[in-house]
Amino acid sequence: MDLLPSDQVLSKGVKLQRVMGHIQFVNVSFRYPSRAKTPVLDGINVSVQAHEVVAIVGLSGSGKSTLVNLLLRLYEPITGQTVIKFCSDMKAKRTVIVIARRLSTIKAADRIVVMDVGRITEMGNHTELLEKDGLYAKLVGAQTDTLA
Repeated sequence: MDLLPSDQVLSKGVKLQRVMGHIQFVNVSFRYPSRAKTPVLDGINVSVQAHEVVAIVGLSGSGKSTLVNLLLRLYEPITGQTVIKFCSDMKAKRTVIVIARRLSTIKAADRIVVMDVGRITEMGNHTELLEKDGLYAKLVGAQTDTLA
């Protein structure tokens, strides 16, 4: 099922089956109608493979929830497309996208997507992202310091 850009706010939604397949955001950009000059997502390209657990993290306002809202078809992208390919094997484990405030809950995710100001800045697993010493490492460090 290809979900192409159309009106910003849908008057009639499409009920999706359980997502058990491949999800792609292809060059997705978005702005809320009430803030048309402020980009929320800017050229997002991310692919979530069937049966993969992907965590999306970032500071408040980085675009995490907006990305999921586009997936749920609450809004449509300004540019780009959201593609969902359903898997016919219903016995397979689910495709999961996680948005978590406590980073300790996502250490076991197959992949972590780090967002900042509407863009993807880093991608990898927990260990890879800590080794990069970028925004993810800073977020983990800040939460660790807060809990100590």
